[in-house]
Amino acid sequence: MGLGWLIVGQLAEYYGIPIFGSGGATDSKCPDAQAGAEAFVNALFNAATDIKLIHNCGTIAHGSSGSLEMGVICDEIISYIQRLLMEIEISDETLAVDLIRRIGPGGNFMAEKDIRTHLEKGEILHPKLFNLQAISDWKPKGQLSTREEAKLKVKTMLQEHKTPALPSEVLQQIDQIMSRHLTR
Repeated sequence: MGLGWLIVGQLAEYYGIPIFGSGGATDSKCPDAQAGAEAFVNALFNAATDIKLIHNCGTIAHGSSGSLEMGVICDEIISYIQRLLMEIEISDETLAVDLIRRIGPGGNFMAEKDIRTHLEKGEILHPKLFNLQAISDWKPKGQLSTREEAKLKVKTMLQEHKTPALPSEVLQQIDQIMSRHLTR
């Protein structure tokens, strides 16, 4: 399926027409290793052909069912792909040439503010879901799988979500539309 979207994306680019893709799609019946691999490959092929509108994030069983956990996993996958495709600036500053000359071999580069600033600017991906802990830190925290972590994140999101109020001008427009249609 991913290869098919790669071809469709290239055709759309060639003909100059908009296209949507199914980047998060999976044939797996649950959020498992198959689902993660398929979602990653499909989303990567969509991104590689510059498809701008991607649907099916969070769907499983080839779109016949949805999974909130898979939606959270797809969000993480998309973060990785966005970082993978991000242009890397190469300059004396980003390479820290002056800093390397000043500190020299064996010095502590991580203690330098310039290095920390680059790390905080998003040049390094900081996963929101995938676990990078050492086993010794992971075990006491319950040894949760990615799916279990995603389930907890979904629960938190559902509990903490606050729907933002619509702007007053939007509410006024809705009132105008409703009054026009109710008076007919």
